Amino acid sequence: MKAIEEGIGFKPDTISLRGFNFPITFPMSADDTHPADLSYVQSDTGKPLYPGWQSIGTAKMIEDGHRVFRSSLVRAPPINAFEDIGGVDAGELLSLTPSLRPPNTRDARAIQEAMKRSEDGFLVTLKATGLLNYLWGIGEKPIGIRYRSLTGEVEVTCRPIIVGTKVMSGKDAFGQNLEDLRVLDDI
Repeated sequence: MKAIEEGIGFKPDTISLRGFNFPITFPMSADDTHPADLSYVQSDTGKPLYPGWQSIGTAKMIEDGHRVFRSSLVRAPPINAFEDIGGVDAGELLSLTPSLRPPNTRDARAIQEAMKRSEDGFLVTLKATGLLNYLWGIGEKPIGIRYRSLTGEVEVTCRPIIVGTKVMSGKDAFGQNLEDLRVLDDI
């Protein structure tokens, strides 16, 4: 953080992490792309089904029989203790990439590489516009949000992502449908 502050002359309010291999230990808003669909949660706990470093989440999606894959953009929480590490891929789900249906659904690394390209072409580009801070906000009060589970849908109490006048969290996360991006056509 000191190097960033010295390099740009001020301490930023938020940062965007890509391919990082270190914990966030400073109190700041950060977002991170994750090459697996974090709109799927455990039906009993509401925790994401597909967290994990590198292609671990993708491999688990393959194991569970998925044939369509998406990457996620999440708000990454700070890591202040070992117990916090499991929360890195469990921050608020901000956005999902459009679906990929690769011809080979058994090679987790190849699918992850394809999803990383979709992250670069969708989530990172969208984030780089600077519009995300104007398009959405994170609600202060937790509410019940519908997420996917392997057996149907489950309600998870969490802070909602609000895009315009719509709640777009969980299974309805912003970005999973190209129609969600019509606002960008006017720019």
